[in-house]
Amino acid sequence: MNSSLKKMVITALLVGGMSLEALAAEGNLYRYRDAEGVLVVDFSVPPEYAGKGYEVLSPSGRLLRKVEPQVEVSPEEVVSPMAAAARDREDSFILRSYSTVDDIHRARKRRLEQIDREIDILETNITTSISRRDEQLEKAANYQRNGRPVPDVVNKVIKELDTQLQQADELLERRRSEYRETESRYTWYAERLEQLKATSAESPKQSLDTAQTSPGSASD
Repeated sequence: MNSSLKKMVITALLVGGMSLEALAAEGNLYRYRDAEGVLVVDFSVPPEYAGKGYEVLSPSGRLLRKVEPQVEVSPEEVVSPMAAAARDREDSFILRSYSTVDDIHRARKRRLEQIDREIDILETNITTSISRRDEQLEKAANYQRNGRPVPDVVNKVIKELDTQLQQADELLERRRSEYRETESRYTWYAERLEQLKATSAESPKQSLDTAQTSPGSASD
């Protein structure tokens, strides 16, 4: 007997008022609601409905147990053991390194100023290299206008300057990205420290409340 036919038979028996004992040979029964919200009694629960909760019935129709609906967890709420360990390490670092949010703001300011200085130096070096390359390009153009070949040393300098500029541009972009990441990281440190401090402040209070309400906590 296929699943659909079984459901039809069981429904017919229930509607006709027949005792579920007639179905005892099939074992326990399961009561759930289908996609249309109709209450169904069957010998099994289809996987697509199991997560919505169901009831396990004895062959005589007695409720044996109730399986509650599964709570859906978003991907953002699922934390792997590795991620949890990394978070714990970061929390430990924050608590060891900073006593107050002001400490974090000062550390953030120092680090950003350091990166700013590095950016200024890079931008100055890039400007200087561009000027030197323009000079070499003009020198090469003069040779060509005069119908003379460009000396190898000039071409070599131009090539080296091009390489230096490319490297400096890449490093400058990394420093600018580091600046943005540093701002975000220290902002998170400050928010997380406040959370950890709040949790730490609540724990002793909860322990005290528990102790005060525990049997025998009151003095004689």
